[in-house]
Amino acid sequence: MEDIRHKSLSAESLLVCCTAAVVTGIITDKFMASQYISGAIFIVLLAAVSIITNCIGMGDVVVSAMILCLKGTVFTVLAFTFAMTLLGVINIIRILVRKVSRKYTVPFVPYMGICAAGMVLCG
Repeated sequence: MEDIRHKSLSAESLLVCCTAAVVTGIITDKFMASQYISGAIFIVLLAAVSIITNCIGMGDVVVSAMILCLKGTVFTVLAFTFAMTLLGVINIIRILVRKVSRKYTVPFVPYMGICAAGMVLCG
């Protein structure tokens, strides 16, 4: 699997991480079936956006799926929304300062990580 910058991600390591996250969620009885169903719909929509528009990479979709398995649907959707907002604000500033062009590809996973960590720290 490749991200938007065509960097390769090991499918085996992603599968192991997703499986471990799901098993942990099931063992701790943290999520209900409705959480997994609504999360699966969100991930399928993200994958469709990735395939149709190429504006996000499949690696970003898989990382979102891992966060979903670990923290739940609401957390994942909020982290994704905050990450998109943060990414937009920072890149608008970078474009205005002329550090990057509009065709510049931006890695999304670091922004997801920053927003997810911020959400965990803020409770």
